Amino acid sequence: GGHAFLPDGRLIVVGGDREGYVRPTPVKAIHEFVPGGPGGGHWHYLGDMRQGRWYPTAATLPDGRVLIAGGHSRNDIAPREANNTFEIYDRAVGLGEQTGVLDVLHLDAALYPFVVVLPDHTALIHGATTSQFLDLRSMTPLPGALEAADRPDRASRTYGVEGACVLLPLRPTTQPPYRATVMMIGGGGPG
Repeated sequence: GGHAFLPDGRLIVVGGDREGYVRPTPVKAIHEFVPGGPGGGHWHYLGDMRQGRWYPTAATLPDGRVLIAGGHSRNDIAPREANNTFEIYDRAVGLGEQTGVLDVLHLDAALYPFVVVLPDHTALIHGATTSQFLDLRSMTPLPGALEAADRPDRASRTYGVEGACVLLPLRPTTQPPYRATVMMIGGGGPG
């Protein structure tokens, strides 16, 4: 499943539970880990997402909500189906009504997409070799996409070839101040 920390330190886990197990609605669950008490803590079921998500990404937003994106609609059993939607989970009210579609999350790019929250109230969503931006104020995907470096041997950096993605430090001395730079490292193996 996808993991993100809530502002109070609790861990939220979305999707990833296998079909054929005890749960009647597989790969849809939202759970949190509540620390403390005997054994160090316990898992708490919070509800189900609208659609199944096998290997999704969860990212905490500046206001404490969690952006849930990508994954496959079912687990790894054929036929595979990409989930190119996103959902917003708010611990105070549950799953939000608003969902949308991210064009970059097609079948070969939907598993564990990179999600980076940027200081201009957008999120960079990257799957395989393509990035798209999501306006976090309106929860609307912005038009256009960015392709990774155009070279003949380029391949995906997201899951199945396990690259990494990081937002580099935001500094007041950059021009413009606090300019965001995202670095993607590794992955890119055989397509």
